[in-house]
Amino acid sequence: MNASLKATPVRLAAVLCALAMAAAAVVMTPEASAARADEGATPRRLPLLHLENARGIHLYTLSQAEASNAVAKHGFTRKPNRNGDMWTHDDFSSAKAVYRLTKIGGNGWVLISSSKELQHVLATKRFKNEGVVGHVSTKKLPGTVRLNRYHKPGADWAVALEAPHGNPQALTSKGYVLDGPLGYVHPN
Repeated sequence: MNASLKATPVRLAAVLCALAMAAAAVVMTPEASAARADEGATPRRLPLLHLENARGIHLYTLSQAEASNAVAKHGFTRKPNRNGDMWTHDDFSSAKAVYRLTKIGGNGWVLISSSKELQHVLATKRFKNEGVVGHVSTKKLPGTVRLNRYHKPGADWAVALEAPHGNPQALTSKGYVLDGPLGYVHPN
């Protein structure tokens, strides 16, 4: 073997150092990060499941177990339309958490992605923060579409993907009014 190619501890350390420096120089774009996030054994995106009870109250979750419990113990039914796939993590630059709040002393949940709105709504003392449901992107990434929130005055909240991926007209025809976007998700 050529002596100049022989692996010595010094040469091996130099090669490892060069590899580490090259890896540190790589900048992940949101697109690359989102694509990378879909790899691995743990699902990185899950469908936003839609459930509704007999009074028309909507419940949204990424958890199959929570959805099954809502059906079995609380009289909810699963709706056939899903509202996109949310990320289960926030390790990309345009990630934004979506919080689920429940009415205190009442029925209904609202999804909120704006930290300013979250603080305002919690300050009313009429809602309890149940935590993060999932994550959306604050900007359009390849393959994503906008997920919007709607409210029915005096009733509850619902979400729908922008047309043609979702059916917001089904909500507006029932008296729901557009609140605005929660963020961008992958249609399903």
